[in-house]
Amino acid sequence: MLKQVQKESGKTPRALKNRPTLKQQDGYYMRAFDAVKHARDTSGEVPGAIPVSEVLAYFEMEQINDLDLRGRVFRHIRRLDEELLQFLMKRHKQKMEAAKAKHR
Repeated sequence: MLKQVQKESGKTPRALKNRPTLKQQDGYYMRAFDAVKHARDTSGEVPGAIPVSEVLAYFEMEQINDLDLRGRVFRHIRRLDEELLQFLMKRHKQKMEAAKAKHR
């Protein structure tokens, strides 16, 4: 998504410039996040959070039955989702402020 922003705006977002180097186990959590991120409600101006039911469905689909692993994966998905939603909200507010300023 950030690469799309970079492509559209021609500017590299700070989050992309400062992105951390992922450890091998982080890839596992990123793949889980990628698998469920499209299940969010996108009917509003800003997307909603990933529903818990979708994360649970992912666990079932991938046959993840270990409760400790489920907890870790769930927490990582939630944290990634929160970060993405904060970024999208900030970008939305900036667009709204720019549009307001343009109409003054």
